[in-house]
Amino acid sequence: LRKSNDDMVIATLGAFEGMATDTSANPDVIYWYGSADGGATFSGNIIAEGSFTNPEWGWVANRPTYAPWPNNFDQLGYNIDATGVTHVMLNGYGEGLYMGSADTTNIFSMLYWNSANNKWLAVTDELMEGPEDPSGDLIADFYPGNGIGNAYGTVANSSDGQVVFVMWQGPEYDSGTLGGELNIYPGDGGAFSTEVYYTDLYYRASEDGGASWGPVGTLHGDQMVQESYPVLAADIEIDGNQATAHYIYYVDPIPGTSLFAGGNSFDPNGVWYYNTHIWTDPQIPVELGFYSSMVNDGNVTLLWNTVTETNNSGFEVERNDEKIGFVEGAGTSTEIHNYTFEDKIVETGNYEYKIIQVDYDGTRDLLFKLMINVDLTPSEFSLLQNYPNPFNPSTKIKFTVAEKSFVKIKVYSTLGQNIKTLVEEEKSPGEYSVDFDASNLPSGTYFYRIQAGNFVETKKMVLLK
Repeated sequence: LRKSNDDMVIATLGAFEGMATDTSANPDVIYWYGSADGGATFSGNIIAEGSFTNPEWGWVANRPTYAPWPNNFDQLGYNIDATGVTHVMLNGYGEGLYMGSADTTNIFSMLYWNSANNKWLAVTDELMEGPEDPSGDLIADFYPGNGIGNAYGTVANSSDGQVVFVMWQGPEYDSGTLGGELNIYPGDGGAFSTEVYYTDLYYRASEDGGASWGPVGTLHGDQMVQESYPVLAADIEIDGNQATAHYIYYVDPIPGTSLFAGGNSFDPNGVWYYNTHIWTDPQIPVELGFYSSMVNDGNVTLLWNTVTETNNSGFEVERNDEKIGFVEGAGTSTEIHNYTFEDKIVETGNYEYKIIQVDYDGTRDLLFKLMINVDLTPSEFSLLQNYPNPFNPSTKIKFTVAEKSFVKIKVYSTLGQNIKTLVEEEKSPGEYSVDFDASNLPSGTYFYRIQAGNFVETKKMVLLK
């Protein structure tokens, strides 16, 4: 289970066989299930389909000739950034037409998806995805444990979700050349001796929320060393133009750690290591410090600050995907800047606010979003004094309804004569107003009376022509 920093987005992921009962749909799926309102309501989405039994072709945008089998190994790593976007890494082991081949063969990609772009991408280099090395040694014959091909993906994000860093375990190649000869451990000679390839740790980084990616890099690519099981801390630290990702990984002196029988002997000298990866010049126009919100009687206040800004024109404010305002930015600055935006809500409901950072060149990036519940349900019935008063020739009368009721509002003369009926209908809880036009009436004192269930109240108003 994962959640966003504001506790509003809560989600989990899983692989399920036979979930889709519609006979026209693939029954084997990856399913996202979560809440965007802090757990008040939940819903689910199928984000990937396919298995060895029921392959699904064409759902990886940059590998349209692949049909990964996500159900077979169910290796999912995921995170929810501060803006509420879910980022997913998935072992893309399956079948496909590799590098223009006309023959279907095994493929071993590592896949990435997020809920903002809703598009699966292979983040591995194609040279890493083939079924065998140049000598014909098959990935499927020499993989360690259940870490087949490119496996155990993990993901981290900056606070605004724009910088994405992914890691995974993949085959180790001779001299570190992607797609080269596999470095194969010959087995430990024991009862469970097994030939397996060594593994290295690979990474890739995005600076636009996962839409595009830098080149594949290698971390700890020591030859003939089993480096495996990377796990990233969820948050990437941003300091100016420097980004830092924190992670742990395992070094197994005897390769072949496995959940399955065999896989060589257990070595008690295996060690978990902690390390960081630091890189510079992540193109982040704005580094978000914090964000929050306050609600008071329908007045919504959004608050946020920035640690650094580069060429920042300002921030567009959207409510339920409609632009409602703009807050001017600080341009280029390394100082903390505090921002607020106020909005008036007139109806009870859930409202999604988005703050979108805008560069001087017009580039727009989502900085954060918040789901805010505004409850304007009155705690009691009331009839307010009309305004203006005295009036000529019209005035406005406001009233509140605490529970669903049949409401009557009538205007009377000083003699008790019913001059006009303003309201005579059922009303849901809320605040209301009605206009009274007295153009055809003489100056004088009038009374208006509300009856809603057991609530009755009368007030006086003066028409002065």
